[in-house]
Amino acid sequence: MGTRQLRILPYTGKRAYQYYIDGLKVNGKRQRLFFKDEKLAKAKLRELTKKTRTEGEDALALSHDFRVLAAKCSERLKPFGKTLWDATEFYVEHLERTKDSVLVSVAAADYQESKKRAKLSPKHLDDIRLRLGRFVATFGNRPIKGIVASEIESWLHELALAPQSINNYRAIARAFFEYALKRELVEKNPVTSVDKVKLVDKAPEIFTPKQLADLLAAADPSLLPALALQAFAGLRTAEVLRLEWSEVDLVRGFVTVTAHKSKTARRRLIPIAQNLAEWLRPYTQMSRPV
Repeated sequence: MGTRQLRILPYTGKRAYQYYIDGLKVNGKRQRLFFKDEKLAKAKLRELTKKTRTEGEDALALSHDFRVLAAKCSERLKPFGKTLWDATEFYVEHLERTKDSVLVSVAAADYQESKKRAKLSPKHLDDIRLRLGRFVATFGNRPIKGIVASEIESWLHELALAPQSINNYRAIARAFFEYALKRELVEKNPVTSVDKVKLVDKAPEIFTPKQLADLLAAADPSLLPALALQAFAGLRTAEVLRLEWSEVDLVRGFVTVTAHKSKTARRRLIPIAQNLAEWLRPYTQMSRPV
């Protein structure tokens, strides 16, 4: 609270007041106090004068370093039209919001344990561990309630990765905060306010029959079955890497992709075309992973 020369003046406005106190400033803003009679106005003036004197003595008791720091802070806030009081109110609100918040590292550990209990595939668990691990390396010691969208967006782009990789990291972070939201560790999911990176679709490259035949003919024998399964059965790379030879049945003419090995988590039977069968026939006695 600040003052110029506090004084009581007669009020001539239309409201039912006879006097007001002039010269008062609260948080840098001019303020008038109105009274119905002079006695009340004088009592308030004595109270304000005493309080102003006390605050002035308290200010004089502050150290030189503290006064210099306060002046610097006020100068930095001036372009935004804010005062030290505004800054204090803002920060206290932030501290109140985050004082009971768990750390990001603790929430992340709980999240990963929940995914293990959900029996996710080892590959999926590794993906969460690696991507979420990078997030924890940056934000692990922060209260989870204090993490905001702008920080996450900056972190994603500072990874300096390809657009699809950035979106993959965003997906992991979004799932993590969704878990935190369901357990009331946060009030909202900040990642929902972070836009995905735009991907430019590229036309898939199509091999001619001769090009594909040349590729398979030149392939290392250990890689040939995987290439043939992708080329003629449409299996994803991750599915081929999990596939066992026992799941490739040339007699019945099907490849079985079990639910826990499929990206869609659904069991699929894929017909083996005649050309694929010819490429796979030399491997019929194999029993290890493809």
